[in-house]
Amino acid sequence: MPCTAKKFEAARPEMNSAGKHGGKPEMRDVDVVLTTRELARLIKSKGIDLNSLQDEKYDSLLGESTSAGLIFGATGGVMEAAIRSAYFLITKQESPEALLNLTPIRGLKGCKEASVDIPGVGAVKVAVVHGLSNARPILEAVRKKEAPWHFIEFMCCPGGCIGGGGQPRTSLPPSDQVRQARINSIYNADAHIYAKRKSYENKEVLALYQKFLENPNSHLAHELLHTHYTDRSKQLTVKKDA
Repeated sequence: MPCTAKKFEAARPEMNSAGKHGGKPEMRDVDVVLTTRELARLIKSKGIDLNSLQDEKYDSLLGESTSAGLIFGATGGVMEAAIRSAYFLITKQESPEALLNLTPIRGLKGCKEASVDIPGVGAVKVAVVHGLSNARPILEAVRKKEAPWHFIEFMCCPGGCIGGGGQPRTSLPPSDQVRQARINSIYNADAHIYAKRKSYENKEVLALYQKFLENPNSHLAHELLHTHYTDRSKQLTVKKDA
């Protein structure tokens, strides 16, 4: 994972649904979390040469992927993928080309906004924020009930997951130049490499809902796929001036 926080998430008490539904309370949903950098070190330590390996199909379940999942790694990517799906699920029509290249919410600007017209719904207003220093004005607008957005995406790391704490280090210090290069690589793959660019085209995810989760937003889907916010502000230590 690019995110070091996933190590803590895997240890959360509610991440034990596999045991509860499988009749074995000691089972965890996730056994271990490796960061991208740790995985790279593991591959090197085992002497694995990826370039010499023969191509094979991914394991199932969840071996199929779409570029809608890939762009999650860039700031604005979660929003863009969601809009592609929302348009289809609401209109029952394929997303127009413009929604496959939603430039207003791409890039490294701290706060980005866009408005998307969806037939039968009207204008859907969205906002994208990355870097917690940029979150305050958006949160203040929400608190004051002055927020015009229907959907807000927050990412803690500058640039999104491509700038996560577990990502490979570069010879250059962390900079927008490095972040933008990683983002460009993701969107290049989205546009030119992946045959499927929308989340709802993933047949294995569709089968998962049909055979087990029942449907999006079902009680079981909420129980297994959602966590809840826990206020830990009392654990913070106030920094005193020297």
